Amino acid sequence: MSTIEDLGKTSLARERNANYLGAAKVMISDIQFDPPLPRNLSQKKLDRLKSIFDERDCERLAIHNRVPGVISSEEFRVVTQSHGLIGDDLKHASSDNLPLLRFAKGQLKALHGRHRIQVASEYLFPGDKWWVVDLYADGMYLEKTPEM
Repeated sequence: MSTIEDLGKTSLARERNANYLGAAKVMISDIQFDPPLPRNLSQKKLDRLKSIFDERDCERLAIHNRVPGVISSEEFRVVTQSHGLIGDDLKHASSDNLPLLRFAKGQLKALHGRHRIQVASEYLFPGDKWWVVDLYADGMYLEKTPEM
């Protein structure tokens, strides 16, 4: 890897850290994609994830399975206050103690993870359809990575 690539990755990591708001459980119905689900999905990826979920469960608390999402700082403040949270509560919550937050339609936009969320919406029981989202302040550049 070249020095320029290293600098770019370091810069992106700094920006991500500076704009990281924390993690929370979010109802799948509150996670928005552009275009909305279930459009633009690969059946091959869906089948692969279904197989993984059947074999190992969906592991939705695992850090590597989280979906990154963006929200405006003001909307984030309102949502967290309405749930009785303050400051950096979501930054310091452990994976097994994450709060469940609800968002209005269009407030929370996921950057990738549409296949994972689509399969989870079919796999999970009604009333238990949540996923862990890493929340970031909008307005920052987050490189879209190939989704799973």
